[in-house]
Amino acid sequence: MAIFKFNKLNSTNLHLKQNFNNYKNFDIILAEHQTNGYGRFKREWLDLGGENIFMSICLKFDGFNDNIVGITQYTALMLAKTFKFYGINPTIKWPNDIHIEGKKISGILAESVIKNSKFLGIVMGLGINLNTNDEMFDKVSQKVTSLNIETSKKIDKTEFINNFMQNFEHDYEVFLANGFANFKNEYVSYLNCIDKEITVKNYDKTFTGIARSVSDNGLLLLETDGEIQEISAGDIEY
Repeated sequence: MAIFKFNKLNSTNLHLKQNFNNYKNFDIILAEHQTNGYGRFKREWLDLGGENIFMSICLKFDGFNDNIVGITQYTALMLAKTFKFYGINPTIKWPNDIHIEGKKISGILAESVIKNSKFLGIVMGLGINLNTNDEMFDKVSQKVTSLNIETSKKIDKTEFINNFMQNFEHDYEVFLANGFANFKNEYVSYLNCIDKEITVKNYDKTFTGIARSVSDNGLLLLETDGEIQEISAGDIEY
């Protein structure tokens, strides 16, 4: 693992996608500032200052295999476990947002890299509120928090990244060999929607029901009218 630091990028994900061949597996792109950061559904990820984390991980593959499905949920689990190391109790808002007592502290965006119809790998982007303040939060419309606020101390960025990557890499080969199923139960233990009535909005479709669990590849299992539906993507509302 090597960390490539930039003072300013439009987006760490975009930079890595455009320069994918120049980096190796597990290389990290880290920016002090982003001018055009984005999350799922191309939503803006605001730059709340250089003491936070804007990073993307280079994950290379020799073609696609089904075990890769669920890699975003795997990443969310490893990130939640990293937060727990700091003495707080994170939850996962399916599929990959980390929350602390209902406040968002991080988001994840996985994007495939394909060239000449060949799957080359995944750019795994992470935005993490590490060190910020209430004044910066005034820029954000949703409820958010940061690790320094939750722990009442400044967090070392390099230490946090190393702790996360240690978690991520430790079980990565098991994940690639066996898929997400090996991690499903632990992942579900962090979910904040289980056995609750929720609404899932997926572009032009809306589903309402009881969240029961996730499938072996991380799809949400939603019970509606006594039947289980598998939801592959969407935003949850409680």
